[in-house]
Amino acid sequence: MTRILIVRSSAIGDVVFASALPGAIRRAHPDAHIAWLVEPGIHELLLADPDIDEVITWSKAEWVKLWKSGQRLELLRRVRTLRRELHARRFDIALDLQGLLKSGFLTWLSGAPRRVGLGSKEGSQLLMSEVIPRGGEKARIGSEYKYLAEQLGFDAGDFLPTLKVAPDAEASVLGKLAAHGLASGSYAV
Repeated sequence: MTRILIVRSSAIGDVVFASALPGAIRRAHPDAHIAWLVEPGIHELLLADPDIDEVITWSKAEWVKLWKSGQRLELLRRVRTLRRELHARRFDIALDLQGLLKSGFLTWLSGAPRRVGLGSKEGSQLLMSEVIPRGGEKARIGSEYKYLAEQLGFDAGDFLPTLKVAPDAEASVLGKLAAHGLASGSYAV
């Protein structure tokens, strides 16, 4: 079984635009274990996706706070802990969708032998085993993720955002709508 880690830790909009990637991977590798590394809060967008087997959270804010308060040893412990946790998962491929030094570092920490960076910059390309330049349609926001999927041989299809709502969250919202006399339907909030 192929084990794949997606690293897109922040930027809600980009996480939404990249949300079709796990489905593209799943169509190409039905038995793959697909994990996504993301910051807390944003992770909730991914929890109900049936194509994501595991959501791993990483708190950049905690690491920054430790750095700014001079707690370098504690920060080093946190880095080592995350490294151990990621190595234990034995990822075969890690995909850095941000292309920044922080995401490149997280991708490198995974220990995956194949580390693919999308449009890597800030020196992160030195942490990748492979870099794919950003491509896609200039007029289509987020098309670089479809381009990456195609370059890696995944079935990109129409590559539309695919956020899922957990059944318990949906039931809660429908209950609240009904309590206020509002009809259920399609809403975006």
